[in-house]
Amino acid sequence: LYAVTHGYLKNVPVDKVNDYETKLYPWLSQNYANTLESIRTSGQLSEKSEAQLNDGLKTYTANYIEALG
Repeated sequence: LYAVTHGYLKNVPVDKVNDYETKLYPWLSQNYANTLESIRTSGQLSEKSEAQLNDGLKTYTANYIEALG
């Protein structure tokens, strides 16, 4: 939901949104585990966690779109 409301899916074709989301969670868990754990345990989205989450989403989305060709 965060990725959608912050515009990360605007260049992802509608028919690929489910695939994007399915692959996103494992990728974030692998690459941003500390950020996700901080959000999960604190129940807060601090400025630092949000910056890290945005960095991850930018990277993942760019890589995903590039892979689509």
